[in-house]
Amino acid sequence: MAEERQKVIVLLTLLKETCSASIVPLRESAETTQPPSNPVSLLRKDFLSLLTLVYTSATRISLVLRPSEPAYSASQTPIREITAHVSGLTTCATLFDAHGKTLAETVRRSAIEVCETVASFAQGFLNTASSSSDTQSKEDYLVRTGAVHECIERIRKNIPESNLAAVKAHWSQDRSMLDDSLAEVTEMIEDIGGEEDEGSDDEGFGSDDDLLDGLGLGATKKLSAAEVDRVKKIHPLFRLTTLFYKRVSIDVLTSTQENLSQAKTRSLDALPLKSRGLLTTSDDLVATLYAPHKPPEISAAVSSFVTAFDTLYETLQTILPPPKSEAEDLASQLSEVTIQGTSKKGKDVRKWFDTCYEQFHKMSTSVVDLLSAETNTT
Repeated sequence: MAEERQKVIVLLTLLKETCSASIVPLRESAETTQPPSNPVSLLRKDFLSLLTLVYTSATRISLVLRPSEPAYSASQTPIREITAHVSGLTTCATLFDAHGKTLAETVRRSAIEVCETVASFAQGFLNTASSSSDTQSKEDYLVRTGAVHECIERIRKNIPESNLAAVKAHWSQDRSMLDDSLAEVTEMIEDIGGEEDEGSDDEGFGSDDDLLDGLGLGATKKLSAAEVDRVKKIHPLFRLTTLFYKRVSIDVLTSTQENLSQAKTRSLDALPLKSRGLLTTSDDLVATLYAPHKPPEISAAVSSFVTAFDTLYETLQTILPPPKSEAEDLASQLSEVTIQGTSKKGKDVRKWFDTCYEQFHKMSTSVVDLLSAETNTT
């Protein structure tokens, strides 16, 4: 019994060390310089299969090593198997690199999460097997097993089918965050109430807001009429940016972006990074719009927001379709004439984004000029 127990301790230690060692190459930057050797659909299928094997092995280990009645001899095979599956999962994850950086990094992060969760799972059984007394919680192994199951189920549900799908997932998350920023700024405009009623009954102890103010957690101050007017002038920048994101999802991140050249794939992979830069400046700009306003800070935040938008647009330019000439536009319209004799005008995607960009700059320039004038008069 003691000998079998010691073998299990060695195997669990090896499993934990394998998980830790596997994380090291997964944390390295994904390289997309080599052409893909296997189709992404096959790699994804293999990755999902390995996740299932890890899931199954963890379940078997949990059943045979339950603290109340551990079967050390029966647990050795599934422990060896899960160790091999973790190594295989790591190798498989690195093979996605040639299919695009966004997908590769998503898969790598998923594999790291599995390794970390399985390492914790192994540590739980190590604690029990190494302890001479029953000090470990009898439910701890169930919690750790459940963590492995939850992790794998979530990854299986969300793993992208392609690099484009991975980019779209990031873009969708960022678009949702921008929608939140727009809603926050809209609320500032609509919430034009006065100060709280005076003379509220605080029973001589001071109001809760006074106490919170002392801790720097006081209620948000109302905007003045002038501040509301200033926010109204900035609000269209957020509205146009959210529309920009929506149109990128509809018109750019489509099936036409599959099987791109390596140069265009790199541009596509750059979108999430540039987008996160814009989100950071968006959050900073929203923060400056709360009372009391400081025009120089708002002006600087607007300028940073515009710079981030420019950077994102420059990246987008490299994957937009070329502009249509007048002849091409006419030919497109004629080719789409219906039987009834009416025509559907072909969509010039680049023209729309160019127009949006120009409009954004007109509005932002107007806002910056206004803020500069206010700063100079104070």
